[in-house]
Amino acid sequence: MAFSKDALVCIGNLLSCRLELIEVERRSFPPRGGLPPSVVHSYRLLFVRSGVVHYAMEDWSEKVSPGALLLVPAWMKRGWRAGTRGKVDLQWVSFNPVGESHYQDRPFYWKSDNVAREGRSFSRILSMWRRQSSGAAGAMMMEGELKALLGRLAYGCGRAMPQEVEKKAVAVPAVVSEIIRLAGWIEQHYARPDVLSRAAGLIYSSDHYFRMRFRERMGFTLGQYTVMVRMRRARYLLSSSPAPVKDVAWQVGYRDPLHFSRCYRKFWGQAPRMERK
Repeated sequence: MAFSKDALVCIGNLLSCRLELIEVERRSFPPRGGLPPSVVHSYRLLFVRSGVVHYAMEDWSEKVSPGALLLVPAWMKRGWRAGTRGKVDLQWVSFNPVGESHYQDRPFYWKSDNVAREGRSFSRILSMWRRQSSGAAGAMMMEGELKALLGRLAYGCGRAMPQEVEKKAVAVPAVVSEIIRLAGWIEQHYARPDVLSRAAGLIYSSDHYFRMRFRERMGFTLGQYTVMVRMRRARYLLSSSPAPVKDVAWQVGYRDPLHFSRCYRKFWGQAPRMERK
């Protein structure tokens, strides 16, 4: 579970972008019901109205109780099942930031202190989504409701931060903005064979200093970050389309299918073809 300044960074970046809603839904599931693991290309904000959900994403799992808000990042394999007692009432909004975004590889979970308030927000979004009659004004209103929910999630996660972390909070330096900008550029251009050399040409700061700060902030070197983005896109394509492995390799920037397969096996621990079994 992520209760740290990472939540504030991730959600802060989402709040600074325009958010495009893709799906708004509310559904009930019987005991032990749920969804099998799949790779989804959008963010998803979930709200558990009733019941218990056992949610799993990559190497993270959590029993999510009623009143919880759960933000799940894009491009991650996730699945869940309902508890053994009582049905589950779930509501969710799928969305993506428009333009540059901060890549996030962990979920954020907070149990709201005002369940009725969150329920009303989700209900308003769902009502506007189903009407589809409000045009641009309606889209702005839905985005506003979504950002209000995200803001309360950030506030909830922030309250759980250790006091010493809060005291160390400082203004965001220019290099951090540069890191976020370059990470967003890689996410948009990962399929280019020369993505790393082109990315290096976009660095304004001292090259060594930037790379050191990039690894410190993102947890990966530029090369590792690029591979991660490519491998997640590749797994999504393999699990959601019948395209041959060599075509998937080409689509994510690998001109040699054998090299792609080796990289895929090293990253995910299995061959690309295993995603289709």
